Amino acid sequence: MFFTKQIKKKNIINIRQKKRLLTKNCKTGVVITTHGFNGIFVKQALECYIRELPDNYFIVLYINESTDKIVLDLMEKYNNDEIFKGKIQVIYIVDQLKSGGLTGTWNQGIDLCFKNNCDVIILSNDDILFDRSIINILWCCYKNKDEMKYFGPTSNNPGADYFNRCQYALSPEKYDPRLGLYKNVPCNLNGFFMVFSKNVLLANRFDNDFYFDPKYPFGGNEMEWFKRFAQKGGVSCVVPETFIYHYKLCSWRKHSKFKEKTVNDTCYIVTNLKNYKKQNRIDTLYFSNNFQSLYKSIRMGLLPMYLHSNNNSNTISGIIKNEPSLYVPGNYKKITFIK
Repeated sequence: MFFTKQIKKKNIINIRQKKRLLTKNCKTGVVITTHGFNGIFVKQALECYIRELPDNYFIVLYINESTDKIVLDLMEKYNNDEIFKGKIQVIYIVDQLKSGGLTGTWNQGIDLCFKNNCDVIILSNDDILFDRSIINILWCCYKNKDEMKYFGPTSNNPGADYFNRCQYALSPEKYDPRLGLYKNVPCNLNGFFMVFSKNVLLANRFDNDFYFDPKYPFGGNEMEWFKRFAQKGGVSCVVPETFIYHYKLCSWRKHSKFKEKTVNDTCYIVTNLKNYKKQNRIDTLYFSNNFQSLYKSIRMGLLPMYLHSNNNSNTISGIIKNEPSLYVPGNYKKITFIK
């Protein structure tokens, strides 16, 4: 098991059973929004959803004005692939301000999910990485679909606001879900990853046209939603059994660190932790197809990157060296491999 802590608990339904039950009884909808040059990250996020979600799902990806070739190729790939017909839809937005920004894609995406008969809806950033522990939060939401509750995972980077510290962790932990609290006061969940039942989204609509207040096109949208929800007796819940790694690129912000990098910026790449010694540079990427080692890399302060391969780390390193543009974020102009 990849959980790091244990509690005494009887009759735990394992992840495989949960996944089968969710596939049979519940359809999952996912709304992802990307902007800027986040192609490597949104591609990875999509692959996570395809790999880990129960089979009964619908994903809509909104591309807000991006000219990133990797992002645009996703539209070509998924909109024209018969395998993903009815499962994945990619929509390009020419003017994101006119469309309502991030909140606009949330409102439009929720409507699309409802049209596709989804029961549980995920509002998701593009800069995330996760494993099968996502099933736990879906199961929790499904079990409580008739309650005034919505759900968030734990994360390495749940947000800059003090009250989001209730979501902080470095891996999944086998604890029961808990209320989102700061100093015993209810607080909202960070908007990078939120899970709602259909009933909750309908119960807390902003008006007849929108679920989230369009006056908050980017920041503050999840806070305004929660204030209305709390007034109706709704609560936020943190699910420690689900961990979502958050790179927190914030590319929509004017002063995003991701956009400020220069042509001389270097990233270090590690594919073997055994002999790794911490570098002075912050931006060190660790590639692996094993989430046990990815969790270890997170604790070491590395940036985890999932690369699907049935071979050893040397082969993974060779794959990256042959086509670095397919695996390394484009803002890095120099790459140094650490053996």
